[in-house]
Amino acid sequence: MKTIYFHIGLHKTGTTALQTFFTKNRKKLAKYDILYPKSGHYINGHHLLVWAQRKKLSDALIKGFIGNRKLNFFVHQLIEEIDNMPCDNILISSENLAARPFIELFRVIDALKQYGFKGNIKIVIYLRRQHELLSSYYSQYVKQSTYSGRISEFDGYNNKLNYEILLNKLKERFEKKNIIVRVYEKKQFINGNIFDDFLNSVFNINLSNEFILPKKDPNPRLNVKALEYKRLTNEYFHNKYIDSFFETTLLKYSRLVDPSTHKAFQKYGLLSEEQKNNIFKKYYKSNQNVAKDFFGRQKLFISEIEKNYDHKIMKNLNIIDVIEISRFLLESKFKIEITNEMLAEIIIKSTMELILEKNITFNEDKFEQIIIPNDKSIIKTIISNIIKKIKLITNF
Repeated sequence: MKTIYFHIGLHKTGTTALQTFFTKNRKKLAKYDILYPKSGHYINGHHLLVWAQRKKLSDALIKGFIGNRKLNFFVHQLIEEIDNMPCDNILISSENLAARPFIELFRVIDALKQYGFKGNIKIVIYLRRQHELLSSYYSQYVKQSTYSGRISEFDGYNNKLNYEILLNKLKERFEKKNIIVRVYEKKQFINGNIFDDFLNSVFNINLSNEFILPKKDPNPRLNVKALEYKRLTNEYFHNKYIDSFFETTLLKYSRLVDPSTHKAFQKYGLLSEEQKNNIFKKYYKSNQNVAKDFFGRQKLFISEIEKNYDHKIMKNLNIIDVIEISRFLLESKFKIEITNEMLAEIIIKSTMELILEKNITFNEDKFEQIIIPNDKSIIKTIISNIIKKIKLITNF
């Protein structure tokens, strides 16, 4: 009898890395009796199974890819692929299946049964420390959208932070033996590796040299200064193309100044110690219940909560940081070296004239002597000017 394994995330638990791994190793997985279907597949995951259910899609590319096709179209394709392949194990992966817990997942399963699938269904879900998940998701949201709120105002993931409630929803539909719960902590991964952890815990396969590993983190993050810069610029974006330019270029800047941003398992210090402690206390009991229920122990997470190191930087981005990042953006866009004099003319001069209410001139050798008050309103003015300049000289 065939079994479908639904890997549903959660978001920010290595899903993109795993999906990249599955896609690169599709043929090798088939040798182990595992089908990673092409039906419903978009980029690396089976996101079309979810997006085909949505009434509104903001991404024009996805709209064009899906067209008028609905869920049944992709499920019918999937059933045909499953029937035509000899593999007894089918792996479906999309973190979006848990986005609205678990409406789209249940619809996909119901549609599969309507089309005649009579095999087993298993769920694979990774859980991450709540404050890390919140910080990571906030960072991703600021990076890829025009959200300009602070993390203390962010509630985009709160409905999925109580893992006991989340898993109880799954238990209402599936027997506990069919829910595979893993913890997104390097110390808890089998052999300290998420790819080994998934293959071993789900399919009882050891990771060997025949498998191709992703060369880098396929979902890199902004370093904390670039993230705060992007958050402030988000107040001015009304064009997705310039937003995309800022995201791509700030990722390059982040990698240049902090190579760890392109590696997995880097800590996020966006929350204060008080905020992290409050989150820890809020979910302590529910985490303990999950640990007892699925692992037979008291603690769900075993790694120590990291010390804070980025929170103050996030709150206090300074003028020098803004000028440095602005220079990098301009040089990346115009492919020329931006001298101090050019930089002064582009973003500093207009800002200082606004502050001093008079016209001023700068010489190259005087640039380093400029003293600008470290004020949030001035930082925002500089950022506004940099965006205007890029818009003025480009086709955005």
